[in-house]
Amino acid sequence: MTEIAVRSDGTLVVIAPSRDGLVFASDTRLTVDVGSFCDGHTKILEPSPPKRLLLAVTGRRGFHPLDRMFAKDICEYVRTTPREFDFGLVAKAYIEGSNNQIDLKTFDMLALGNYCAVELQKYFASQPAYVPRTNADAFTAHIVLASYDPENQIAIVRSVLLNVNAQNINIEVSLNEHYGVDSEASPVLVGEQPYVLAHVLPVINSFEISESTREALGSFPIMKFKRVGDTSINEAIALASDLINATSQRTNVVPAPSGVGGGVDSRVIR
Repeated sequence: MTEIAVRSDGTLVVIAPSRDGLVFASDTRLTVDVGSFCDGHTKILEPSPPKRLLLAVTGRRGFHPLDRMFAKDICEYVRTTPREFDFGLVAKAYIEGSNNQIDLKTFDMLALGNYCAVELQKYFASQPAYVPRTNADAFTAHIVLASYDPENQIAIVRSVLLNVNAQNINIEVSLNEHYGVDSEASPVLVGEQPYVLAHVLPVINSFEISESTREALGSFPIMKFKRVGDTSINEAIALASDLINATSQRTNVVPAPSGVGGGVDSRVIR
C-alpha cells in the first residue's frame, strides 16, 4: 500500500527585543494539506546546549508519513505520529553537536544549511516518491535562530533559507539582525511576513491590541518604535502576541498562503 507523506507547513514567527531580554513567539497552527489545518503544535525548539538560544522553522517543517486509508483524523495522526523528516530536529541536533559555547554572531549558518540539505537528500533517497517533480511541488524551509547575551544586552537573530525544487536545493543566509540597547526595537517577522505587511498592518487599528503596540504600529506605514533600552519585556511580549493574534484573525477574511492561528507560543530569552 502506497504511503503518502503529509507536509508540515506554516508558521508566523515574531521576535521582539527589549531591555530585559528577547521575545521569541510563534503561532501553533500547522498546514498539513491544502486547506487542512491542525492547531496546538509547539514550533519553538530549545537546543541544550547552548543556553539562551532558540530556533524555529517556517515554511516546510518536515513530513509526516501517512497511509490515508487508516488516518481517519488527520490532526490526531499528526499529533501522535513523529515526523519522518524534521528540519527543526535536524538543525537542533547539528547545533547541539557543535561547540557548546556557540556565538550566534559568528556561527556558520551556511554550514547549518548545507547539513540540513544533505540530510534532506538522504531522506529523499529513502523516499523517492516525495522528491519534488514539478514547480508545484517546490517548497522552502526557513530556519531561524535567536540568542541573547544578558551581560552585554545584545540580541542576535540569524537565519538560513533552503529553496527546494525539482532541480536542486538552493541555500542562502537570510536574516542577520543585531540589537543593542540603542537599536530600534522593531520586531523581526519570519514566515508570513509578506502577508502581515500587506493585509494586517494596514488595518492593525481594527484589532484589539495593547496600547504600546498601537503606539508603535497604529500609524502604519509610519511606525514608531522605541529604543530597545526603553522597551520593557511586557511591551515586547504584547507586540509579538498582538501581531500573531491579529494575523490569525485577519486570515478569516483574507486567507494567507499557509494557516496562521491556534494561539500564541511565546518564550523569553534573558
